[in-house]
Amino acid sequence: MAKYSSLTKGQDEALVNRLGDAFGGDGLAAVHAILAGAKVTIEEIIATFFDKHGRRIPPRGIKAAVCDANYKFHLVQPETVDYAARIERVIDAFEGKVAFPEAAWFEDAIGGLKMKIEGDSKIVNALKGIHLPNVVPQMVITNHGQTLDEVLLVALGRSYQKEFPEGRPFNNYCKGELVNQVRVLSESRLDLLVERAKQGPVPILEFPTATQGFSVDAQREQMETMLEGFILNGFNAVLAMIMWPDVLARDFNTPVIDLSAYQRQSAEYSLYLNPNDNYSGGVSFVGLCLLCSCPGVFPEGKTPG
Repeated sequence: MAKYSSLTKGQDEALVNRLGDAFGGDGLAAVHAILAGAKVTIEEIIATFFDKHGRRIPPRGIKAAVCDANYKFHLVQPETVDYAARIERVIDAFEGKVAFPEAAWFEDAIGGLKMKIEGDSKIVNALKGIHLPNVVPQMVITNHGQTLDEVLLVALGRSYQKEFPEGRPFNNYCKGELVNQVRVLSESRLDLLVERAKQGPVPILEFPTATQGFSVDAQREQMETMLEGFILNGFNAVLAMIMWPDVLARDFNTPVIDLSAYQRQSAEYSLYLNPNDNYSGGVSFVGLCLLCSCPGVFPEGKTPG
């Protein structure tokens, strides 16, 4: 019996790949160099999930299509955030029918999320990309298609038309066709956000271009290795567009926002928000306490109530 027979073929291959990281990607060259007596230094390598542009680094072995991001289509990071004005914008879009938290709570909660990211070397680079504060109000979603059709997309239409009153109509090409036609994919983790929103408002940091250049299937596949606390775009991305139409739908050079957490009718159909024609996927950070109401994401223990 071989001395290291407990290692699987896959583990053998993974080890060779890891050794290759130090030899320009050539794992076999690394093995032969070590066998020939090359000096090897073992150091701890901290895996990072985002590159220097804040884009998700494609996981090793990802099968779905990924291409380079087309930065002709881009978003612009706001220099400052007027939290009170952003909350007023969403209240106005919902015509006061949905309760949103006060601006001071919103600002403190987002500050707590940023501190969590800044304190984790594996994900801190996410903040080098576009990141937008967002909040999910306390709400109960039992039918995503109905909530999109009858509530969220109606509010988005109001917000969009107020931001662009002339020459840029808002068109919902799925109007009346989403009830019972939208399924949440388990790998998206969106169901965890639904459960958390039942308890109260949930602060979110949106990274709308974090997976730009990833196909919809790749956006979903990369979630297999993504850290807890991140979710794919779903209704949260619609709320982000309601709050930030001036950023997310600025002009022709803003990318489409995929709602990759959703599958419509069959595997061939998904949903997206389309200011023009270049696609981008995103992820959202909601912290690590998705299923509890603990004040872990809030500075100094501040909670909505």
